[in-house]
Amino acid sequence: MKVGPIQLAHEICVIAAVGRKRVMIGCMDEAALAIAAGLHLALSSPVVACADLEEHVGLEGDPTTDALILRDGRRRPSDAPGLGLA
Repeated sequence: MKVGPIQLAHEICVIAAVGRKRVMIGCMDEAALAIAAGLHLALSSPVVACADLEEHVGLEGDPTTDALILRDGRRRPSDAPGLGLA
């Protein structure tokens, strides 16, 4: 979210891997769908050291809350295809 499209964030992760660096995935005030995209990237990249992905909490009227699952105090991607919205 902070660098632009998710493809660019993925490219940054690839460059970080080549340079043996770590990255952090962050967010701004976004709906759960955007947070789900960041979560998918964080979980799929071994260079991600930490992820700060909670800005959707308390967002009123978010129609995409089903894109994320909160279980045992941890965010998990939905089991639904894609980013969790069918």
